[in-house]
Amino acid sequence: MSLLTTTWTFAQEETYNFTLEEAIDFALENNYGAINADRDLLDARKQKWETIATGLPQIDGAVSYQNQLKQPVSLLPAELAGGEAGTFIPVVFGQPQTM
Repeated sequence: MSLLTTTWTFAQEETYNFTLEEAIDFALENNYGAINADRDLLDARKQKWETIATGLPQIDGAVSYQNQLKQPVSLLPAELAGGEAGTFIPVVFGQPQTM
């Protein structure tokens, strides 16, 4: 009986030769803790500005314009204006254009 043995070989990760400064830069760029700390700083700055923005004056504005081409006419008793009883006078209320 023969024994078959199988060996698995894995490729080793690439080795690097760094100076001290290069090693520090590489560690800061590839360290997940440092990356997450940078993201936390960005989030904190954004939250700071959100908090500041809530204390700043808020500006809100609206503009409306109405142009009544044909204004409604109401009939009032003519007695109010010194006219005859039982007759009516046409009266227009409002402005033709409003802002």
